[in-house]
Amino acid sequence: RNDLAAVSTDVFSLKTSFPWAWARMLDHRVASYSRITDIPDEVTRANVSRFGAKAGATIGFKIDGQVAGCVAYATASEARSWPPEIVSRLQLVSSVVAAAISRQRADNALREAMAEVKRLGERLAAENSYLRSEVLHVLGTSPVIGQSPAILEALELVSQVAPTDS
Repeated sequence: RNDLAAVSTDVFSLKTSFPWAWARMLDHRVASYSRITDIPDEVTRANVSRFGAKAGATIGFKIDGQVAGCVAYATASEARSWPPEIVSRLQLVSSVVAAAISRQRADNALREAMAEVKRLGERLAAENSYLRSEVLHVLGTSPVIGQSPAILEALELVSQVAPTDS
């Protein structure tokens, strides 16, 4: 039907367009109906009819303990019942969808964290290079790493003794 094609471009809120399904989802229950007349809410019933569904089940799923979405199943040709074994299978499929979304979110977070680590590493390298050049500028170049007064005094004594030994 043309109405079903419009679903992909229409922006609608499950909460306002399907309040009965929304409420059941928030209560962690399946919103299923064998025929349109089984839906107790007029707004939900009108919107389900608009999309041409004859029977359906909407199953919410959680990600990180929060209701994050739902998967809706519907028949367009005839009424049908939703026995517990079918609902159980649909819940399993919904769990797979939730796991895929959760995995995608985790992968995105990992990519962002890795990019941040790379950026911080580059910044650290640049700052290290800057600090090295500042140290060379302040201390000058010297074959001796230590610049303590004791080392400088020892070097002075060596330079005084060395010419007489030759």
